[in-house]
Amino acid sequence: MLSSKDYELLLYIRDNPQNAKLDTVGMFGPSTYARLKHMSHLEAIKPSLTRQSDGGYVHTGYEITDVGHMLIEDQYEAMQEAQSKMSEERLWRFIPIAISLAALAKSFAPEIWAIWCMLQSGQ
Repeated sequence: MLSSKDYELLLYIRDNPQNAKLDTVGMFGPSTYARLKHMSHLEAIKPSLTRQSDGGYVHTGYEITDVGHMLIEDQYEAMQEAQSKMSEERLWRFIPIAISLAALAKSFAPEIWAIWCMLQSGQ
């Protein structure tokens, strides 16, 4: 599983393959080079090379590999699963509260009704 910063970095590289070399340091902080190296070791990214006129190559950015796309999909699914579990937990926390409030309202219904009628007749 990727860290949230690694996931954001992969998404950025996927969306901006040509700008991914220079812009990433400013966006992701001083640990960017270590993260890029880690992603390279995972074979999630590879450097994109551009051929120069003298026959050499220059490193112009990064590209996402198939492994990188797989990691993005896996991380997205894990995040969706965590989100659905959190929503389910919220629902199960809310149900006992709602039942308690309904019981409380039912037990005090005569008093509430009497106060309501008294307020209505006073106007």
